Amino acid sequence: MSFESFVDVKFIYGLAVAGNIVFWSVILGSNPRFKGTIFDKSYKFFIVTAPELIKYYFEMIFGEMKRNDEPIDYYYYMIWFYRAIFVTGYFVLMFVYWVYTFPLYSVGYFGPLGKTIPQVLALIFVPMNAYLYYMMYSVNPGIITKENNEEALKKFQYDYILYRPRYCDICKIKCPARSHHCKSCNVCVLKFDHHCVLTHRCVGINNNRYLLLFCINLVLISFFGTIFLTMVLMGLAAQKGYPPSFYYSKTTGLNFIKLRHVFFGLYTTHMMEWLLYITLAFVVPIAALFTLYQFVMHAYGLTSFEVFHRSKLSGMIKEKKIYFVIPPPETGHHKFVKYFDSEEDKKNDREPDPTDEYERVLITSIDQLPHQYSLSIYENFKTILFPDTLEPTTY
Repeated sequence: MSFESFVDVKFIYGLAVAGNIVFWSVILGSNPRFKGTIFDKSYKFFIVTAPELIKYYFEMIFGEMKRNDEPIDYYYYMIWFYRAIFVTGYFVLMFVYWVYTFPLYSVGYFGPLGKTIPQVLALIFVPMNAYLYYMMYSVNPGIITKENNEEALKKFQYDYILYRPRYCDICKIKCPARSHHCKSCNVCVLKFDHHCVLTHRCVGINNNRYLLLFCINLVLISFFGTIFLTMVLMGLAAQKGYPPSFYYSKTTGLNFIKLRHVFFGLYTTHMMEWLLYITLAFVVPIAALFTLYQFVMHAYGLTSFEVFHRSKLSGMIKEKKIYFVIPPPETGHHKFVKYFDSEEDKKNDREPDPTDEYERVLITSIDQLPHQYSLSIYENFKTILFPDTLEPTTY
């Protein structure tokens, strides 16, 4: 019995494309550069309006929803709605490509290995992709609690640039070096990288490797998928009377006008394959650039959080507002880095700080602020792929 007899294939295609369009619209709309655009409006609808509607209808049907005898707030609905957008759209897209589309077109489009390669990718890379996503979601990123606080404090030394001894009033812990309190998760995470919108989980010392491997896997799937679907579209065009010789010749090269005619002509006859190609081709450069960023960042032994804040320090250095603060010897305190802006302090009527009277030395170059956590490139990647994890590694 055929696959089409069980499901509406066009519906699955449409759901896959729609889910990914919504997801990437939300991602782009969260960027300030797209403020006022259709992406911004899409972001506000799916992150603000839609969760409020879900909450309204849930409470209208079931009454006030509670968890642990406490009312479930609006943010809870937003988290699950946002996660559902990605999970549904993304994995339906994976299913459409590798379980249905490529086996359907494997004969006659990909050459002698046309049937084998898609099957290998479908059996290895797609399950691996799902596994890595699950690990990103399920592994404890390195949440610091009262129980493991002492262990976390031993992992890294303070650099007194981005990190120095302090106390988190929310988590009631001593903040280790390379830790940060995530406002979304409301926890402190060791070796905090960023809060991942794909899983609505933090990325930290325990699960950073799964993000890197997931990105590599996604690039491979998207790249090979784009190549295979290009060959499918070329084969479909040839069946319609437009072989490659119609839009390409060795003497004149590629004729973009004819290619555009063929490409957009396929939209009317094979709309779903065309939309899937556009969607996948859109994912490739985004995934590739993000993966490249991950590689460069890890090569220098940095986290996204540290890259962001060191770039802010560079700007402050140019404004001549960053200083080394040298406490008197009798205090027993370590030299540290601090931002000073006398005009802003007067404007905001800031209360005096005891450290204001300490000796200051103006920092004139970012080179004066070395990144002490960077080892060799080999060791940096080793710490990512084989981290000294913070227990417990599960929630």
